Amino acid sequence: MRILLLEDDPEQNRILKEFLTQKQFVVDSYLDGKSVLENLDRPWELYILDLNVPFVNGLELLEEIRRIDRKTPAIIISSENDIDTVLKSFERGCNDFLRKPFDPRELLARIASHTQNRPSCFLIDKRYRFDLGAKLLFCEEDIVPLTKKELRLLEILALHEGRVASLEEITNHVWGYYQEVDGTSLRGLVSRLRKKLPAGVIKNHTDVGYQLEGRVERP
Repeated sequence: MRILLLEDDPEQNRILKEFLTQKQFVVDSYLDGKSVLENLDRPWELYILDLNVPFVNGLELLEEIRRIDRKTPAIIISSENDIDTVLKSFERGCNDFLRKPFDPRELLARIASHTQNRPSCFLIDKRYRFDLGAKLLFCEEDIVPLTKKELRLLEILALHEGRVASLEEITNHVWGYYQEVDGTSLRGLVSRLRKKLPAGVIKNHTDVGYQLEGRVERP
């Protein structure tokens, strides 16, 4: 997969490019929006755009991208976290908004969730599997009914294969940004989801987050 990376901080640009390259992505990285604008005819499969960059900012660039390409996923990365900036980004056509600073592994999870080559299935055990594309939980051939929040929780846990999903990552994914969520609500949701899964597959890392046992089955 070929990715466009726009990040004006040279060190962060280097770190992200090296990380994604190690994950077998082809990365074309840029330090300013004008350089990207001059190369929009390239066949990228994902855009990663910082907002505050020289010459042409990320929002202006995204708007221009959407004039010619409305399908390719775009992820905004930014230290700006006010609600107006987030809403403007989605209005201009982004698919996701990731606040800085972030763990590159979270970016990797976001990429997986927005690309066609995303992992297709998370195998929980011999009987249970979660279809990431169809967003369905199966017990053998039967569909296990999930509420919307249970589905979102299972999804974020599955996308963190082999890793702990932090409490912040979970609440943002399930309830959305800027929502006040107390620990009781999250623990209650985890408890309800646990009742629909094999015993012991959701591990609690106290004051850190939760982890789902299992593995991704890749195409």
